[in-house]
Amino acid sequence: SVVGERPVLRPWPSAGMVRQGDWELQVILNGEAQPEHVIDGHHIVEARPGAKFSIEVTFHGEGTCAFDVELDGKKVDAMHAVDTTGQAPRMAGRKHIYAGFVKRNEGQAITSEFQYSHTRVEEGEGGGEGAGSGIASAPVDWSRGIITLRVRQGYAFEV
Repeated sequence: SVVGERPVLRPWPSAGMVRQGDWELQVILNGEAQPEHVIDGHHIVEARPGAKFSIEVTFHGEGTCAFDVELDGKKVDAMHAVDTTGQAPRMAGRKHIYAGFVKRNEGQAITSEFQYSHTRVEEGEGGGEGAGSGIASAPVDWSRGIITLRVRQGYAFEV
């Protein structure tokens, strides 16, 4: 069953870390977590057109879970599992870094890096006037750049 899907994200403990319960999600640019901002109730990081970024997911809780990430509704990679109980040692890592969309076939994997793109929102879309650049410029397109973390509770069985 799905434990969390598109959770309400809140900062913890700094503006660069988004946390929901035992799960933390960060957007990493140039080796550093991007600061989170809240605009019109949306938790965001500022896009840097042309820059490559990664998504880091960390589990701070105890137990066995499986998780995956979507970017704009597209699955980034296969589901990953974490087990802090010690029952499944190969799933012991608490952190996973997604560097891009991964395609897998017969034991091989190809990664297409994440890269911020430059988009233009036409006047009248997104509810604002267009002026300037950066995070404060309007209008805003809330339909792109949505990161979804899906978490499923798990159980380790010995076979």
